[in-house]
Amino acid sequence: HLQQISNLTTSPEKMFSANRFRLTPLKRKTCAPVTGWFSLRQWLSLALLLGICSSGCTSWRQKMAVRDSESQDLVEQVRVATESGRQEQAAELLKQAVNSNPNNAAVRQQLSEFLITNGYSEEAMQQLKKTMVLTPDDPKPYIDLAYLLHEKKQYTDALKNLELGLKLDPTNIRALILKGELEELAELNPAAVETYHRVLQVDPYNIVSRLKLAALQIKQGEPNRATPILRPICHNTGATIDQR
Repeated sequence: HLQQISNLTTSPEKMFSANRFRLTPLKRKTCAPVTGWFSLRQWLSLALLLGICSSGCTSWRQKMAVRDSESQDLVEQVRVATESGRQEQAAELLKQAVNSNPNNAAVRQQLSEFLITNGYSEEAMQQLKKTMVLTPDDPKPYIDLAYLLHEKKQYTDALKNLELGLKLDPTNIRALILKGELEELAELNPAAVETYHRVLQVDPYNIVSRLKLAALQIKQGEPNRATPILRPICHNTGATIDQR
């Protein structure tokens, strides 16, 4: 017992190496009343260990805060450059922001959106995949990637990413509409009909989904089912003349 205490109180290096997994039993022992000199040394050892951990965590948080601040400054410069029509400069600034803090998922997402808007689909796909690793519970990167894959006619991969996105956000209308389109392309018409109905359960007045669903019903030789789907569009002031 004396040897164990001696090891624990010798140096921080030993505490973090050979004895770092003894923290739980040490805490359990030191929760007892302090009744002697050895218990006091145990308390001091634990306090030293926790102090070192706290110091290290604080230092790490400070570094991350600085990096986030630098990234946000660069993102603000991107906004100014974009509004001024300097797209190439904006792209370079966003890349700098990502490089300065590669674990900042929000900045990566902004970069991917900028790349998508300006037609850099290949680079956008790379950024979206990296964003997925950083934020696996965010449905947006999966859905954005699915749209890019759809544009490249990689329909199977697009559908896989949509399914992943919809697991995280089952009522995402943007994802559901693309899913229905992909099911139509695969001639899975019953599945597409079900998907468009899912959209209408979330947004009963969704014009795009109503038009696609009605077109499928007509294609399947069921115009009577299409009529009640189309009728609300005729009276929808938000619909374009062509949609009406």
